Amino acid sequence: MKYLGLALLIASTGAFFSFFFTLVMHWEACNLCLYQRICFLTLVGFLAFSFYQRWLIPYFLFLPLFGGGIAIYQIFFGSCNGILCSYRPIIPSLSLIGFLMIFLFLLLAKETPSHELKNQL
Repeated sequence: MKYLGLALLIASTGAFFSFFFTLVMHWEACNLCLYQRICFLTLVGFLAFSFYQRWLIPYFLFLPLFGGGIAIYQIFFGSCNGILCSYRPIIPSLSLIGFLMIFLFLLLAKETPSHELKNQL
């Protein structure tokens, strides 16, 4: 449960800061940033739901891989026309770190034996 909670915390933080940069700091986001935002928001919903249905965790592993792939493409090829990415390349790097950590925590949550889950409840 703790790994799933950490993954949910990271996904929620990524979703919050993506909206913070756009709505509060008024940085416009490019298409690649919007795709990463969609991955973060979808992960928040799926991870919250997987607290009740833990058997679904292996099916969510593609989302951090997809978001991380977009972040890698954005970092190395930089085919982004938004202000957020052309002047602040650290944002896609932070997104990549978040997606990698979520993927790692989902793998650890998937590997948790069922007898440990009973002891945690």
